Amino acid sequence: MPFAIALERRLADELGFRIGRQEPIQPWQAHNNRLLHLWSTDAREVVVKIYFQDQRQRLQREYTGLSFLRAQGIRELPTPLLLDDGYQFAVYSFESGATRTGAALSLRSLERVAGFAAALHWIHPDTPGSEMFPTSVPATFSLADQVRGIRARLDSFASYASSDAVESSVASLERETELPGRVELLISDVLQDCEDVPVAREAWSFSTGDLAPHNVLVTPDDDICVVDLEYSGWDDPVIPVADFLSAETSTDLSPDNARAFVKAYAQLAQLSAHEVRRLQRVRALMEVGWVAVHLSLLVPERIAPKRFADPAFDVAKHLSKHAQLASARLVRAERLVPTLLRE
Repeated sequence: MPFAIALERRLADELGFRIGRQEPIQPWQAHNNRLLHLWSTDAREVVVKIYFQDQRQRLQREYTGLSFLRAQGIRELPTPLLLDDGYQFAVYSFESGATRTGAALSLRSLERVAGFAAALHWIHPDTPGSEMFPTSVPATFSLADQVRGIRARLDSFASYASSDAVESSVASLERETELPGRVELLISDVLQDCEDVPVAREAWSFSTGDLAPHNVLVTPDDDICVVDLEYSGWDDPVIPVADFLSAETSTDLSPDNARAFVKAYAQLAQLSAHEVRRLQRVRALMEVGWVAVHLSLLVPERIAPKRFADPAFDVAKHLSKHAQLASARLVRAERLVPTLLRE
């Protein structure tokens, strides 16, 4: 049965939802999945997400994660309505609001994101109903874990950059920037004179996998709704905050607002001074890690989900964009890491 017919039937049979019209959501964005905004003939609205299929179990992580968190009383999330394993799609409530960059977020909305992150902080593996969850896709439970992840991405990029199939723009980036050596110097700075004790399993917390301004819908009244939980699972408790502060869409967040965000989260999560300092080191390594993230996005296998979401995906534009961002994030990390380690 064609996907469109299967979707139409399930919506009608299970939700009484008869499609009146539909539009793709942000078709110009390089998503990993296909997103549709649907209106029913009686003016209801839903979002349909058709998932790229890989070993990450995107559909199951997101749908079950949303169901679980809403059962814990966390309401700043879409409502999961319908799941289809066969066609790998899910239907969610449509939530109003728009994403904003860090600089465009008010202190009130930042405090609400901090409150959301603090609510996640208190959800541990012994929470009833949590037994089904794996670790998050990007999970790290120590600084050493973070470093291994950075180096794995760098190795993936280096292998591609030295291959016969490499694009000329990628090869020139590898030759001209001395990037791996500069990244290693930053890693050494972050790890200097610090104790790295892995987070014990009982202290793990739930993470959305990618808490960032581009995954937070904000209303004119500064209410928030957090979307995109397809990488969710157990992680280091401070990861969601470090994720948010180091995200590409947070690079214009002012230092004062970043400190206010950390302060609000630390108070709600009842962090000690030692834990706040550890958060700053985790964030510092994430700032370094973003260099490797952009480099890894130049590798062909990371481009496949983009082609799935958009058959007209512009690969040349993508390569140019992420090569430039890798260089810019390296400069940012070299400027910011010393400051974070002093705070």
